[in-house]
Amino acid sequence: RKSYTYETDDISSNFTIRLKHGTEWFHCHRYPQKFEAFFIDSKSGNKIACLYVKTCEKPKYTILFSHGGTVDLGNVCNFYYTLGTRLNCNIFSYDYSGFGESSGSVSERAVYADAEAAWDVLLTKYGATPDKIVLYGQSLGTAPSVYLSKKHRVRGVILHSPFLSIARIFLPAIHGDNSGTRFYDSFSNVDNIGSVESKILIIHGTRDQIVPIAHAHKLHKLCKNPA
Repeated sequence: RKSYTYETDDISSNFTIRLKHGTEWFHCHRYPQKFEAFFIDSKSGNKIACLYVKTCEKPKYTILFSHGGTVDLGNVCNFYYTLGTRLNCNIFSYDYSGFGESSGSVSERAVYADAEAAWDVLLTKYGATPDKIVLYGQSLGTAPSVYLSKKHRVRGVILHSPFLSIARIFLPAIHGDNSGTRFYDSFSNVDNIGSVESKILIIHGTRDQIVPIAHAHKLHKLCKNPA
């Protein structure tokens, strides 16, 4: 279930993000001028909900954040504001097709197309340049972050709880270290990360119950430019 809605007033066509189960204490409610909510068209054919969190006038960098698969923008908007404030960075994020207010349904192809659309609008609408962009992916979001960083050299890449591929999470006995990626597998970070030229920082918990930390260790070894 989506945790938020995009609302408009009767005067303008500007959107405001409103949390369904939130309170006025959430940053997006207390400081609405800091949150720009809007839709973009993705090559997936869907309308993608986007959120630009402007925490400072002169940010050191802009973080393009691809969130995990169990949340939407409403779940993480408060976190974005806190993170951006602490790092002196603005944050731009989006919901994948089928998430939150975004239309359509999720698929690997759609997620990559949505990430490309987010990248394009960050450059065209906000004037960000690749050398001032940090790609941050968490869990599922590590796949579009690796995908983008394979195509675009950026200031840096942060992968939070990355996985080798979806099948390697749930079928480790079948998809061992020496087996290639099967046709039915998806989001194969292990096949893409070696082509990334940008510096990569990997963060992973030692007690992660879904993705073993061994995935992070293996990906780290494949990085051309590990942090």
